[in-house]
Amino acid sequence: MTHILENNSIKLAVSDIGGEPRSLVNKKSGREYLYDADPKWWDNTSPVLFPVTGRFRKGFYYLDSKEYTMPIHGFVRRNPMECVKVTETSTTHKRSSDDISRPQYPFEFDFYITHELIEKSVKVTFKVVNRDKVTMPFQVGAHPAFFAKPGDVL
Repeated sequence: MTHILENNSIKLAVSDIGGEPRSLVNKKSGREYLYDADPKWWDNTSPVLFPVTGRFRKGFYYLDSKEYTMPIHGFVRRNPMECVKVTETSTTHKRSSDDISRPQYPFEFDFYITHELIEKSVKVTFKVVNRDKVTMPFQVGAHPAFFAKPGDVL
């Protein structure tokens, strides 16, 4: 499902798949600011990266002498998230450890992404909750692709 957030200035569409923003439109001009996810070039607009940003050199890593395989930028961006809160101008998505994540990342966690429209901007907040009893290494990031030119103003 895709959730549409709007205020007087902008409209943002956020997908339940990876909590990814899929469209950002200036309501006055009608201009789209996020890349159109043309699969010929790249099938994303603004993927969320967790629990790693980047790739492992050989596609895997070792933790406590056990090998784990994880795709580039982690597993959140390609998997469903639960939408736990929606208002007219904000949405919060949650991803918890499960049978998909544990073989790649053996920790118990809750990962939240909140998108909030504030005037002509989008505020993105990430929250990571370690529900495990051990230190949980992670990275969080975003990989937005914009249709923009120098001097552009939303």
